[in-house]
Amino acid sequence: MCSRHARLPWKDRATRDAVHGIGLVDTLVALLLLALSLLGACTVIVRTMGASHAAAIQTIAVDLGTDLGEDLRAGAIDSLEIRNMQIWRHRVAGALPVGVPPLDAYADVVPMPPQAGEPRGFNVTLRWWDPAIHRPTTLALQIADAPMEPES
Repeated sequence: MCSRHARLPWKDRATRDAVHGIGLVDTLVALLLLALSLLGACTVIVRTMGASHAAAIQTIAVDLGTDLGEDLRAGAIDSLEIRNMQIWRHRVAGALPVGVPPLDAYADVVPMPPQAGEPRGFNVTLRWWDPAIHRPTTLALQIADAPMEPES
C-alpha cells in the first residue's frame, strides 16, 4: 500500500512539502498582531483611567476651595478662626491624597492685602500627591469676599 503522496511525481511532491507549514505561520503572525493590538488598547485604557482619576481629584480640590470661599463670604468662618480652619484642613486631608506622611502645608489660606474700594479676599492653596504623574500638584485660588457696602 502506497500513500497518495507517494504516487505524485517527484516535482509535485517537493512543491507540496514546501507549502505544508504556511497556514501555521500565517496563524502565528495573525495572533502576534492581535496580541500587540490588545496590548496597545490596554495601555490607552490604563492611561485614560489615570487621567480621569487625576481630573476627579482636581475637581475635589476645587470644590473644597469653593466651599471655603462660600463659608468666608457667608460669614460662617470669621476672620479665619483657628478651629474652623483646622476642621477645613482635616476635610482637605481626608478628601485629597496628601501622601504618607502628609505633604507640608497641603491646605493654606492667606488674606490678600486690602486695597481701597476692593473687597477683601483670600489666597487659598491646596497641595496633593498626584498618583498619575507621581509628584505633588498645587492648586491656587483667589477668593474675593462680598463687596463692601458703603456706610450711610
